[in-house]
Amino acid sequence: MTMFHGIADDAQATRPAPMAELTVGAFAMELRATAPAVGQASDGWVGRPVAVLVICRRTLMVAGVHLAQDGVSYGDVLRCLADAFLPRDAAEFGAAGYWPCEGVADRVFVHARHDLVPAPVRLFRQALGIEIVRHEDYEPMVGDLADRWSQETGIGVDPVQEGRSAITHMLAGRLPDGEEVPLGDVERRLRRWIVDRYNAVPIPGIERSPLDLWHEAAVGFVPRFVPADAPGGLFRADRFRAIGPRGVSWGGRTYWSEAVPELVESWGETRTYEVRSDPTDITSVEICTPERKWVRLSARWV
Repeated sequence: MTMFHGIADDAQATRPAPMAELTVGAFAMELRATAPAVGQASDGWVGRPVAVLVICRRTLMVAGVHLAQDGVSYGDVLRCLADAFLPRDAAEFGAAGYWPCEGVADRVFVHARHDLVPAPVRLFRQALGIEIVRHEDYEPMVGDLADRWSQETGIGVDPVQEGRSAITHMLAGRLPDGEEVPLGDVERRLRRWIVDRYNAVPIPGIERSPLDLWHEAAVGFVPRFVPADAPGGLFRADRFRAIGPRGVSWGGRTYWSEAVPELVESWGETRTYEVRSDPTDITSVEICTPERKWVRLSARWV
C-alpha cells in the first residue's frame, strides 16, 4: 500500500510536501443520475455517475473531485486536477468543515487505463510544470474511500480498476434502478461527505484523519499557486456570484463590506453580481451593483 508509506511510522524524510504528489482514482456509482443537455436539442443525459478523485499522497486528503458521465475521459481528469489546484469554500455545498488544500502538484500518478495522450493534456502539464506518472498498481485509498461512501450512503459502487474496456462493458448494459437524481445534487452530497466525513475521520491503522495529517504537514507550507495565465478555461472562475449576509464567496474565500447588508435588503439573496479581482491580490474583490457601481469588498479572515 504505497500511499501509506512513511505515514504510519512518521518517516518524515521519505515523504513529499503537501500537494507535491497526487494520485488520481475513480469509482462508478450504482445510481441513476441525470444532467441537462448542453448546446443540443435532446433530453439530456441519464446514466451512472463516475466519481473522479485526486488524493494528496502526503496527507491522504481528497484534494479534488469531479463527477464524470458514464466513463472517464482525459477532460474529466483535467477538471478534477483543476479542482484540486484551486482553493474552494466548503460552505458553498453545505459542508460544516473546511477544505484547506490547494496548489499545483509536482507529480501526478494516474492509472495507465486513462488516455492522457491528447494535446490538451500535454499543454496542461507543460504550462503548469507537472510530471504525469503512469502506473498499473491497485489504488487502495480509492477502493477504501468508495467502500466507506457506499456503507454510509447505501449507494452501490464499483471501484473502476479493470481498465477502460471493463468500464465500457459495465456501463453498456441496463441503467440502475430507482429514482433519477440530478448529477449536481450527487456531486454536492459527495463533496459534503468528503469534507465532513472522509477528510475529518481518523484512518484505521494511522489513527489520524487526513485533516490531522494536513495540519501536521502544512506548517510553513506555501503552495505553488495556479498562475494567472494558466491555459484554457479550466481555471477561469465564473465571474458572477450570488451575495448573502456573509458576503461573496470567491476563490475559496469570503469577501464582505458594510454595503453587503444594504444590497441584500434592497435586491435579495438570489441576485447575482459581476465580480472582478486582481489575481495577485487576494485581500479584496469588487462587485458591480445593479446601479453599475463597483464596490470593493475585503477578505474575511475568520
